[in-house]
Amino acid sequence: MNSCRATAPSLVEQDYSGLHVNLLYGLKGIQPPKDPYALDSILGLAPAKQRSIVKGIILKAINADSPSSAYGAFRQQQETGSLEKSLTNDQLELLLEAFKLKHPDIQESLCSGIYMYISKKINY
Repeated sequence: MNSCRATAPSLVEQDYSGLHVNLLYGLKGIQPPKDPYALDSILGLAPAKQRSIVKGIILKAINADSPSSAYGAFRQQQETGSLEKSLTNDQLELLLEAFKLKHPDIQESLCSGIYMYISKKINY
């Protein structure tokens, strides 16, 4: 957990691992897996590096209405010269498709613009 201090009391930021994916599973009434972002090796990357990239692209895919907009949004957030910034749409698609195969119950929610629906559910 990260913490920060605002005036006198201490504030704590909770880290809910897999929150967005868990919400998609919850909308289906299904128990989510423990680590939704862990996949078999796809691009020959170290497991932690691949997991980080998968998490990033899936978060973008939950917010996006198309795969290409998810890929663009993912790369836009990456540092210039980084591996993540240099990943092609084809490479990101391999990761997205592997995630969908692992999570068939929620695959139709990816790149569907479902985030607006989730946001409305949470805010009411």
